[in-house]
Amino acid sequence: EDRRTINLQLTAAGRKMYDALLPMANDRYHELLSGLDKNEEKQLRQTLLKLITHTDSLID
Repeated sequence: EDRRTINLQLTAAGRKMYDALLPMANDRYHELLSGLDKNEEKQLRQTLLKLITHTDSLID
């Protein structure tokens, strides 16, 4: 097991806040992506995943 991993749990108040903010975050996400066509969105996702993988390799 990776010792750098820390498991967190939300308090009841934190969960309530999460539930309130999630719809707004989803709306913003869709608003941001609305300027892209499906191919551009796919390319963006692939590029972001590549950056995440590369960043992870730099940390290890």
